[in-house]
Amino acid sequence: MGATLTLSDIASLARVQRPVVSVWRRRAARTEHPFPEPAAVVGTQQVFDADEVVRWLTATGRGNNPDVAVELPLHVSLLALSPDRRVLVEDGLEALLVLRAAFDAPVARLRRAGLLDLADDVDPGDQAVFSEPRSARWRP
Repeated sequence: MGATLTLSDIASLARVQRPVVSVWRRRAARTEHPFPEPAAVVGTQQVFDADEVVRWLTATGRGNNPDVAVELPLHVSLLALSPDRRVLVEDGLEALLVLRAAFDAPVARLRRAGLLDLADDVDPGDQAVFSEPRSARWRP
């Protein structure tokens, strides 16, 4: 399963109150663009395929965020990940936050080599933040 969103995540991404998402689900059920079905249930919480939600928001023009596709990574849920994978993602995000604070500038534009150089400068003994970005999967 790919990236997922909870109903609260969808509301945050669309910049609406949480009950609005429930109204969308109900009202769009029998329309040309029905709200996406849950991709899974984790515990008692439904999670939705993030790409399907972005397509639905874009196609229907719902919400108050014209940049849902760009902002999606800020809102995805970690619930559907296995516990081991969730820990890796959480550790990686924590490391990026530490590096961002240490660098005092956005790190998103750094290529892998630049980020690893920064991590090595900040944590030369790999006590906190070097191994996480080193072991992360990178997009080409």
